[in-house]
Amino acid sequence: MRHLSICSYSYFFLIGGVIGFQPSSFKHGIIMTLTSSSTSTPASDTPVFDEASYEKDRLSKDAKAMKNMQQQAETEFAKLRTPWKWVIRQRIWDLMEEKDLARFPRPVHHRIPNFVGADRAAARLATLEEFQSAQCIKVNPDTPQRPVRHCVLEQGKLLLTPQPRLRTGFFSTLQMKTLPSLVEV
Repeated sequence: MRHLSICSYSYFFLIGGVIGFQPSSFKHGIIMTLTSSSTSTPASDTPVFDEASYEKDRLSKDAKAMKNMQQQAETEFAKLRTPWKWVIRQRIWDLMEEKDLARFPRPVHHRIPNFVGADRAAARLATLEEFQSAQCIKVNPDTPQRPVRHCVLEQGKLLLTPQPRLRTGFFSTLQMKTLPSLVEV
């Protein structure tokens, strides 16, 4: 009795119970072994599958494909990073540190920095018609936007805040009427 073992995710060809392929021409990366319960050796005209050579060839092609995929992914990711934004961000971070416009936490590099005047910016935002007419306002949890979150709650609006690193879901929702009376905004 003969058994066919297939160790892969691709196609295989089995015609009339006879396996007829050459590893060098087989393109789908399947490892096939043919076993027999009898101890007879295959006839000399039966093709012999050299598993070691096939595995070496497969690993070589796999490494080449992985390298190509990595290069392609890095190219695509570089497009997303938009390097010009990083140049501008670096300049702004450096300027904020140099002119002492930054507030805690410092240093401001690689974060949304807190800045002198964040409270005035929040007060100006609260005067906009869009802010006034909104019933629910999404505000990021970053430190410089704390005064905006306070304005939202003070005006009785629903505050929607994304959760950092999605710890407890996508958003937290707060309203002044749901806060305990001891909490000062």
